[in-house]
Amino acid sequence: MDQAPSTLPPGAKLVPAKKRSKRPLIIFAVIGLLLALSSGGLYVYRATDDAAGSQSSPEAAVKAFLTATVLTNDESRLSGIVCESWTAQDALRRTRSALDTTATISWSDVRIVTSEPGRASVSVRLTLRKPSEIQPGQVVQWRFSAVEEDGWRICEARPFIS
Repeated sequence: MDQAPSTLPPGAKLVPAKKRSKRPLIIFAVIGLLLALSSGGLYVYRATDDAAGSQSSPEAAVKAFLTATVLTNDESRLSGIVCESWTAQDALRRTRSALDTTATISWSDVRIVTSEPGRASVSVRLTLRKPSEIQPGQVVQWRFSAVEEDGWRICEARPFIS
């Protein structure tokens, strides 16, 4: 059996290939791990901050209010979100009675309509979808009154009638 001719020049020796350094791979893995841990930490921090009822802005207070009334139906969570002049029990009862709670409710377009020092009016678009519907069925605007009392608090929530 004939061997294929060697392409090496006469007298040259074969040298084994250098082993690749694992340093770039280790650096890449460490950076990836740090990114994953910091992302997870940020997620937990925000979830904890939201669960504690952080109301750093009128919009954040409205989102916390809607989460407590619509998603969790949690009076104790609501107590740190409403004004001193409005009880959590009354806020929960009044808000839920004005909504179709058999529908899935989501919200969007949370924005400040009017603002003055320590007071704000916030508008929100609520979308309701019945279990039998594929597409959202009803979109309603709601208006929230917020005041700054050791963070922003909600004093009133009502459907906006134009």
